[in-house]
Amino acid sequence: MTDDNQNNLTSFWEFLSNQKVEIPIIQRDYAQGRIGQEKLREKFLLNLKKALDDDELDIKLDFVYGNLENNILNPFDGQQRLTTLWLLHWYIAYKLVEANVKMEINDEVKKIFKNFTYETRTSSREFCEKLADFDIIVDETTLKKNISDIIQNQTWFYSEWKQDPTIQNMLNMLGGTLIKDMKNNDITDGIEEVFKECDTNKFKEYWEKLKGTKCPINFYVYNLNNYNLSDDIYIKMNARGKQLTAFENFKAEFEKYIKDNDFEENTKNDSFFYKIDREWTDFFWKNKDKQIDDNQIDDKMLKFISGIAINSYAKFFEIYENEQEVDTIKIELENKKEKNITDDYIKRARIEKRIQKLFNDSTELIPKDFSTENTFMYLKNCFNKYSFVDVKKLNIKDLPLWDLVKNNEINTTNTEVYNNLFLEFIKKEPTTYKQRVLFFAQTEYLLNNEELDSEKFIDWMRVVRNIVQNSTIDSANTFLGAVGLINELSNGCKDIYYYLSNNIIKSYFAQEQVSEEKEKALIIQKDKNYKNSIHKCEDTNFFKGNISFALYCIDYEKNNNSFNNDLFIKIIDVVEKNLSEKDISNDFRRALLTIKGNDFYKYWWSWSYSTGTEKRRLIENTYDLRKFFTKKDTYGDYLKDLLKKLTEKTLNEIIDECTLTEPNWKHELIKKPELLNDYCPYPHYFGILTDNSACFLFKDKRRPKSIKDCFKVE
Repeated sequence: MTDDNQNNLTSFWEFLSNQKVEIPIIQRDYAQGRIGQEKLREKFLLNLKKALDDDELDIKLDFVYGNLENNILNPFDGQQRLTTLWLLHWYIAYKLVEANVKMEINDEVKKIFKNFTYETRTSSREFCEKLADFDIIVDETTLKKNISDIIQNQTWFYSEWKQDPTIQNMLNMLGGTLIKDMKNNDITDGIEEVFKECDTNKFKEYWEKLKGTKCPINFYVYNLNNYNLSDDIYIKMNARGKQLTAFENFKAEFEKYIKDNDFEENTKNDSFFYKIDREWTDFFWKNKDKQIDDNQIDDKMLKFISGIAINSYAKFFEIYENEQEVDTIKIELENKKEKNITDDYIKRARIEKRIQKLFNDSTELIPKDFSTENTFMYLKNCFNKYSFVDVKKLNIKDLPLWDLVKNNEINTTNTEVYNNLFLEFIKKEPTTYKQRVLFFAQTEYLLNNEELDSEKFIDWMRVVRNIVQNSTIDSANTFLGAVGLINELSNGCKDIYYYLSNNIIKSYFAQEQVSEEKEKALIIQKDKNYKNSIHKCEDTNFFKGNISFALYCIDYEKNNNSFNNDLFIKIIDVVEKNLSEKDISNDFRRALLTIKGNDFYKYWWSWSYSTGTEKRRLIENTYDLRKFFTKKDTYGDYLKDLLKKLTEKTLNEIIDECTLTEPNWKHELIKKPELLNDYCPYPHYFGILTDNSACFLFKDKRRPKSIKDCFKVE
């Protein structure tokens, strides 16, 4: 460290107040809270508390390394410490909120908390955002439970989050575990356990210290961008001291590996290394980014090869021999008390582990990742296919990919912006598992077809998009399942609708969505005129590939030719007009109140202690509608009935024709638009008295302190 870097000493709150911290997707999960780290947690947390208690003690948590650009830090090292500090700050703030202490846990403070986020998983990011809202309800069932259980009991906590290791480890860090030491004493390994004897005044003192200018807990920020070191960290050196790229090192090792294993005949003009130094490299240069240097071309080629290795692991289920690793994994599985530990089970665990390693870092690629001639030829064929295809013909601009792939621009004389999976795949930024599945599907189409039929290609990618969009694919395990399905479907990629209509799909992955795809294929095969309607419905921002609810709206039933195309088109038009944005209009909410029992808001429930009312929600956003109102149940019927009415009438007509008079507060909400417009902002909470005599509109995003902070409607 130079003296200049001493000026980079900062506290967590000071740093977070001025820039964001985004844990990049290439980083591993949060690990300090995992099982097996109890003693380390205990020691670290006790040291942090000691620093807060002792005015003479300061703790410096070493360096945090990362790239700081546009006020966003992507840490290469320091992720674990930063996450723990965020949780510590959150818990202390939460204890003050819980005690109803008048303090500055306002929107600005919440905004600062939201400056810390995870990109590893959508669920991790959403969990942090929810914690930062400080919307924690403690009722009689959770009053005596620890903080981890309280959080998991919240209505916004999704059960699937329990499968996210980062979230689970965060919960462990907050609440601790019941694990005991060798003397059968409970290990104090959670923030709540360490601070359990503190009263409200103590938490106020801690909070002031943490956000103050003399915070006793600090660290150094080392911005690698300032020192041009980010690439150097991952670069190997040759004997002369010349810097070699990771790709150059791999290529040298791979050439020897191919020769040693006799993977190809010595045909000069068709050999792997003849082509990689000529036409394949030329192809990457033709599709390069602006202002790119030689090293970056190498990075893109390495990422491509690494990506193909990941795909080949999933496609062929082959991996190199490693007896030591087999023994290690077997012991790990036995310690977890796994049953039926077969050779295939161990093999799958090894493949998952290898996929995850390459997913996190393409420079981990080794020649043995192509362990057989079969996988080597797969790599060679992929290079050949992409090198001899016009990338612009893979233009899928007419197929919305939403957040699956961001628009990118090919740097040629053509400046057209479009979705291109190849460019997405080789770009510098991390590629998600979902993007990799899409790329695998595209690659399989190219490998299975001599010619590129634009219409059939888009049909194929559309079906895959629908499956990927509506599935959880965020780990090596789920990636294997997804690729297994797409590999099976690729047998029919020349005409996917014909294939789906005439074949049984054996894969268990995404069965519900696959069933829908088969049903849509049957409709299209019966009448080609229905194809445009179905595609239009799939492409709406509301349905995003899953249109089962739209079919329900027209009372479609399988195998009875009940597809009402005219009504279907009308439903699509209504959806596009009313549900195309993230939020819905208050008029839409008012119209929903006119439907059936006039109580659609019962889909969401909590209790507001401050107002003594049932806490309800008038649809937070379209995500709420998609999650709770698109199933064939009571709440699905609310949306279905309203959409069908809107095919004949406007929102205002539906509202004006409503004759509901009791209870009066509901009549008022329907008839007076100013009530919701002026007194019930996002996230649209309100409370209802138990006798249903009145409701109270929550005028602020924050939890009301009393009824006085609400607007009464009776």
